[in-house]
Amino acid sequence: MSVPIDRGYLVRTLTDLVRINSINPTLVPGGAGEAEIGEYVASALARAGLDVRKIEPEPGRPSVVGVGEIGLNNNTPNEMVGLEMQLDLAMDLKLPALIHTPHVDKRRGVEMIKGLIEKRTDYNRAHILIDHITEETIEIVRDMGVWVAMTVYPFSKLSPERAVAMVAKYGLDRIMVNSSVDWGESDPLSIPKVVRLMRREGWKERDIERLVWRNPVRFWGQSGRIAETDVVE
Repeated sequence: MSVPIDRGYLVRTLTDLVRINSINPTLVPGGAGEAEIGEYVASALARAGLDVRKIEPEPGRPSVVGVGEIGLNNNTPNEMVGLEMQLDLAMDLKLPALIHTPHVDKRRGVEMIKGLIEKRTDYNRAHILIDHITEETIEIVRDMGVWVAMTVYPFSKLSPERAVAMVAKYGLDRIMVNSSVDWGESDPLSIPKVVRLMRREGWKERDIERLVWRNPVRFWGQSGRIAETDVVE
């Protein structure tokens, strides 16, 4: 796999890191420590869309951790490089992988993800879950053999009504619903509300259970860390 490198960004970042005084005060008395360089790294990771945490076991000696989802946020070529490498790792380890789809220009992002998966015929599509799917994007990926997840969330994603309507239209095969505790107002009862709505509409209990329980367990059970029969039966 060929990995393109943004050399300008690389040079600028390395230059900045070298310029920042980060002398270890335990080695050189009076050294500046890592506070300034930690702030620089944290800011760079935040701009890249990662969730940043700073751990400071000693004053002025921070460690910076950036956690990001597999998937796209800004639909950039660099994100696609990272996504492919992460999927390669998941496939090598035979682990299921959930792919985040972007909040903005979602359709284009999903089309980019589809293009990658179709290019990589060696990927086990049963191990891939594409998340945050909406009415605009479900038909792009529904026939690819991947799993599909719909996120029920008060404002920026799907209502229970929209999610249930999509299930009614596209069926229960390789599809699930989930919820989110996000930066906006969240609802921890999103999935129970989906269940309540489906019961009101007369869905069979086994179909409701398949959507909100059996399908998720079946997908994540491929990790080998969930004994599907123990959980489901």
